[in-house]
Amino acid sequence: MGTAHTYTEMQTLDICNPFNNEVVKVLPIDGRTEVLEALSKLSSYDYRLSGWQRYQILSRLCSLVEKHAAELQQTISLESGKTLRDSAIEIKRACQVLLLSAEEAKRINGELIPLDSVAGMDSGFAMVSREPLGIVAAITP
Repeated sequence: MGTAHTYTEMQTLDICNPFNNEVVKVLPIDGRTEVLEALSKLSSYDYRLSGWQRYQILSRLCSLVEKHAAELQQTISLESGKTLRDSAIEIKRACQVLLLSAEEAKRINGELIPLDSVAGMDSGFAMVSREPLGIVAAITP
């Protein structure tokens, strides 16, 4: 969101290099208060983006990842213990996934489903369209 954040439930997580156990970074762990605050800020966000807008966002993210590849490569290596070569491969793979997702965002269409497989519905079609759900909160590893 681009704004400074104050933590009311200050718990932290040490990110350590798996080879020498040196602390690489200390991250704050968001608690209930921070999650509810973030969700509150997002409630006014207009998530109904066109396919083109989603494409632009994902493409821009790929460009940013490529622009900061050296820094990301170093961070991945320090945090995971991967070699710099393996970290570079991971960054390239991430960009490929972003670009694939960007391209698919332009192609997500509705679908017409024939209803002739249902008894009594010899003709006709059901139209299915994709609609954004809104905000989704998730916990990831």
